Amino acid sequence: MSRVNNLVEILAIRHFSDQRGSYLKLWSAEACGFAPRQVAAITCPKIGVFRGLHWQAPPHAERKLVTCPRGAIFDIAVNMDPASPGYRSWQGMELTADDDKAFLIPPLHAHGFLSLSADTLVVYASDADYIPEAERGLLVTDPALGIVLPVPARILSTKDASWPPLASFS
Repeated sequence: MSRVNNLVEILAIRHFSDQRGSYLKLWSAEACGFAPRQVAAITCPKIGVFRGLHWQAPPHAERKLVTCPRGAIFDIAVNMDPASPGYRSWQGMELTADDDKAFLIPPLHAHGFLSLSADTLVVYASDADYIPEAERGLLVTDPALGIVLPVPARILSTKDASWPPLASFS
């Protein structure tokens, strides 16, 4: 496990392959330090699909463990914890089916990802239930965030394209 810019941790995940196929250990309590309340699997059929940037406000803040067992993504976390010295800073990293890494994102961090290959599968576990009233979001293309994407975000939901600018959060 390694920490990146005090934002998130990168975990090594266990991956074995042989003539039968592969085995990928996506989560363990010892490595992650939390028990998931929900696990989601998301597919992206094309390059340039962007999902996020979302987080949940207290008391429903959540940690997420993100992996990419098929394809490739650029995964992003933005620190939205006003008590943190890294407030409003972001970290991004590529996750692929071949790199045996997972991104452990702390509470009060907006999370999103961009598909870098067609037919991508993203799996993430979170330690809190989804509460619609607690959901917050940021627009990934907000210049105030300064996020540099490796490919353009071409496909966004109406909701993700409508989040308020960073300046609206004090």
